[in-house]
Amino acid sequence: MAASVLALASDTILRASTVHLLGIDKIGLYQPVQVLTSVVLTQMAGVLSLVLLPRLSFQLGRGASADVLNTLTKAAQASVVFIVPVLLLLMALRDVFIVVLFDSSFLGISGVLAVQLVAEVPRFAAYALGSALLPAGLVRPWLVSSVVSTVLRVGTGLALLPAIGLYALAFSTVVQWLAVLVYTAWVLKTQMGWQPDRRLGWLLVLGLLVVGAGCGLSIASRWGQLLLPLLALVWVLRLGRHEVTQVLGAVTNLVRARRAA
Repeated sequence: MAASVLALASDTILRASTVHLLGIDKIGLYQPVQVLTSVVLTQMAGVLSLVLLPRLSFQLGRGASADVLNTLTKAAQASVVFIVPVLLLLMALRDVFIVVLFDSSFLGISGVLAVQLVAEVPRFAAYALGSALLPAGLVRPWLVSSVVSTVLRVGTGLALLPAIGLYALAFSTVVQWLAVLVYTAWVLKTQMGWQPDRRLGWLLVLGLLVVGAGCGLSIASRWGQLLLPLLALVWVLRLGRHEVTQVLGAVTNLVRARRAA
């Protein structure tokens, strides 16, 4: 509830500022970005957290802290490996998404959407790692994360809005989720003794670099946008066939269980 209230408050402040500085038509133009990132991708990240929650609760309940930390590391790795090719494909097809669900008059927001998709790399990793906070009773750090990241998002957005327009909303979201990821990792390390392994570290760095480069390429030229599916395929084949298969299997099992219920 608290996180939802903070998100609503930050959205309201940034929307009001956008209307004041850029005009009401600009906030309407931002709608495709809001739908894809705040609705579709947020639900995907939430599903991954739901998959983890029962297992983490069970492990914490029997005091298996080593198993919890191992689960968190593997979940964060799988999340990054899974979401990077998804984001690259979304960047490649974002114009199709905009035209099909809205219309061609919204294509001016295409570049902003590409930038905001970069935020999903730290968001998915943060969701995976943060899924242990509430089961472990770390309510205060969870609330601090929500408050601080929201303040950072609003502050960054308000500071950049006059200079770069709607791109400020995208950059502020990237800053927000990078902050959440760093703070969540710090809480897990100091409160639960979690130690991120080297593979997770370089997966995060490489994932951000690849998605960031894909964003730049797709904005710079149409040919760059066409290269993104190939880049996604190379990522899966070289780095994450096992993790992607695991995530897809877990999500499929969850969907089947819900239908059976």
